[in-house]
Amino acid sequence: MVIFYRISPFSYFVSKPLIETPYISLVNAIAEKEIVPEKTMYRDDHKWLASRATELLLNEEKRETCITGLKEVTFLIGAPGASAKAADEALSMI
Repeated sequence: MVIFYRISPFSYFVSKPLIETPYISLVNAIAEKEIVPEKTMYRDDHKWLASRATELLLNEEKRETCITGLKEVTFLIGAPGASAKAADEALSMI
């Protein structure tokens, strides 16, 4: 898994100084560390994207680290059905 956000140059330069979180992706933000490579940019960077994807495909250690990290995030957020549980909890409060 590789996360790549492409935004307009204007949005990039306006928002970059305001962003305080080290991670943009939800997976890395939940884990509070880089589980999957991520990059936000204002122009295409095919070399970065291709090198990260190739690295995950060819480097078994990197791939296993990514898979293990994703399993940790799954454990942190809980079992499927969180939206339904949250809705049930909200309804019970009414």
